[in-house]
Amino acid sequence: MDKSEIKIKLDNEIKIIINETISIIKNSIEAIILYGSYGREEGSFFRDDKGEIRTYNDFDIIIVSNSFISNSEIDKVSEILSNKLDVRWIDIAQKSIDDLKKLKSSIFNFDLKFGSSVIWGNKKILQYIPTFKCYELSLKEAETLYFTRIWTFLGSLPRCI
Repeated sequence: MDKSEIKIKLDNEIKIIINETISIIKNSIEAIILYGSYGREEGSFFRDDKGEIRTYNDFDIIIVSNSFISNSEIDKVSEILSNKLDVRWIDIAQKSIDDLKKLKSSIFNFDLKFGSSVIWGNKKILQYIPTFKCYELSLKEAETLYFTRIWTFLGSLPRCI
């Protein structure tokens, strides 16, 4: 698989995320953040039996808005994206700028600040997240990271009967 094919596939998926999110959520959206494996540019792709490039992992999305987004709007975005995107799962959360400013030291928040991509809106939005040093994270946080990564690895293995 060549990198340009993968880039085209991912760019198309991101356009769908942006367009559908903006069309459904009428509140003022500050930014749309892609976090997790695709936010870190580690998301996997494979070629199916028909030769089509497919996304493997899930998409993890945070919508930053200073207005509350109802659960029904989030559910609607999730449902439409599930039907239009080539992924198994979609995780969507919402945060305000105030929420970002109050985030505590955790592996999730460290990864959000340093391993995410702002795919739409205020490109500097991640600067609101407090800066933590990796050595400030507890051993429990390292354990969480280990188990989430091993879970992803095990999920990628073929199932044996």
